[in-house]
Amino acid sequence: MLIWTARVSKKTKAVVAVILAGIFSLFALLTTFWSNTLALRDVVHEQIGIGNRLSWLLATIPCVLFAVFGVSSFIVLTRVMSGVVVLVSIMLVLTYGKSRRKAGTSPICGMIGTVPFQVLMVLSTIVSAVGALLPLK
Repeated sequence: MLIWTARVSKKTKAVVAVILAGIFSLFALLTTFWSNTLALRDVVHEQIGIGNRLSWLLATIPCVLFAVFGVSSFIVLTRVMSGVVVLVSIMLVLTYGKSRRKAGTSPICGMIGTVPFQVLMVLSTIVSAVGALLPLK
């Protein structure tokens, strides 16, 4: 490793660092997008009652189309997608509340799944959305 770093110029190291940072950012965005669409798929599947694959398509295609054709700036895209994540998060909390009322209790979340914590989750999600929409200075 020392031999490689000693023989490579600073400019080449900077280019490699930029490429690796770009790849890391791409994977971070893809995994976040994947987890959100899977969560939204579950909501669509439960609410509409269609198959998992069709639910996933209904949850994913609008987001992909909007990402490809909707904006020209990465910053604008991340701000808009934060709004989508807020909507998905609120839908998940509401769906969880409905499921918990139906089942009576929640063996997974326990006390954290109670109504006060659900309200706290929705409020904190809305606050983070407002923060994402504030202009950068």
